[in-house]
Amino acid sequence: MNTKNTYWHFRNVAALEDEESAQSSVMLDISRIKGMTMGEILDPSISRMTIHFEKSGNTQLLHEDYVTTNGMIVLNIGSGKGKEVMKDLAELSNSSNNKKSYITIGDDVNKEYASPYITSVYTIINT
Repeated sequence: MNTKNTYWHFRNVAALEDEESAQSSVMLDISRIKGMTMGEILDPSISRMTIHFEKSGNTQLLHEDYVTTNGMIVLNIGSGKGKEVMKDLAELSNSSNNKKSYITIGDDVNKEYASPYITSVYTIINT
């Protein structure tokens, strides 16, 4: 993966004026990505994909019923389209034509998504 100075952008607010709220927008250095998983922790039938990444600090974050030292970005996706979303993100990031320093993966304000199967950014958990 070509990870030099490439960032993924996520924004999960409904309106631009709400963007100053905590955890609503993040630029993630893709070299910090640790993996992607499908389903919801508490309900695997929900069509969500979680991108796991290494946080920049050593703090721990309590989320739901477990503690993690990694950050997460959870995307809502079309039913049964997890493999397609993962493939789209990998191809976009590894493309030799990609000269951008950042790639918008999910932007709920502008309704811009890197894959046609991403429907929204559910949550951003990053510290």
